[in-house]
Amino acid sequence: MRVVALVTTAVAARIGDESIAAHQVSYNIWALLVFAMDAIAIAGQSIVGRYLGAGDVRGTRHATRRMVEWG
Repeated sequence: MRVVALVTTAVAARIGDESIAAHQVSYNIWALLVFAMDAIAIAGQSIVGRYLGAGDVRGTRHATRRMVEWG
């Protein structure tokens, strides 16, 4: 992932100032969304683990379905 970010930044820098600025804005928005989705995934793993540990199959399925919808 880092290599792709480096290559796309280098290409945008060669095109011009406007391109590198647009690239930085879009990259920061993308990174924000990725971190938000990762936070939801971590919370989802904890919630599903709680239901699994309690032996609540119905709760596990409901929580899993909800996390898939959010994802």
